[in-house]
Amino acid sequence: ELNKREADESHKQHGHELPGSGNELGKDVNRPSVGNPSGQTLLDSADAVSPISAMIWTIHYGLDNYGVDSVSRLAKKIKDTGAGIIGLLETDSLRVFNGNRDVVEYIAQQVGYTNIDYGPTTLDSTFGCALITKYRILSVKRYIMPSPMGELACLIHAKLDIGGFTMNTYVGHWGNTDHVQDIKLQSQFLGELAKANPGPSVFLGYLTTKPS
Repeated sequence: ELNKREADESHKQHGHELPGSGNELGKDVNRPSVGNPSGQTLLDSADAVSPISAMIWTIHYGLDNYGVDSVSRLAKKIKDTGAGIIGLLETDSLRVFNGNRDVVEYIAQQVGYTNIDYGPTTLDSTFGCALITKYRILSVKRYIMPSPMGELACLIHAKLDIGGFTMNTYVGHWGNTDHVQDIKLQSQFLGELAKANPGPSVFLGYLTTKPS
């Protein structure tokens, strides 16, 4: 006991604080971080961003390769991945063959996420792209990318709040036709958009081009 008291006094003389002394270094991590707009603690932010998982899936309007309803199976597989950011392609719901069902809303409900964006509307004549995420959507813009030679290609640009820090998230459905002009213009469009929005970014989609 005497040695412990002597050690305590020695630490105090040299400016060290001991665990349990009421002024531990660990308490600093519970303060809101500088420049953190959400006011979350550093530990909350670290937990939110480590790790970030994302996925992309072309769901073909909720029908499998045999034309059989697959929405429930899709939702289960997506939930099993545990992805926090989900990009979906070919999501246009206003189709007679799927009964005009809202496939995106159903999947979001099954996964348990409430942050959704549907991308360009059906009236824009794209096959559809959508975003489902557990992270708060700060802002979103929707685009029809240049598609002079083929089908109209859609793109979502969302800014997500990842533990108090903003991440640019792009979900895109490039045209199915392997036409050089479309591929070039659509890729340039995304490149210019990313250049105009610096910072952490993730792209979810597929590119229709031959492997090099």
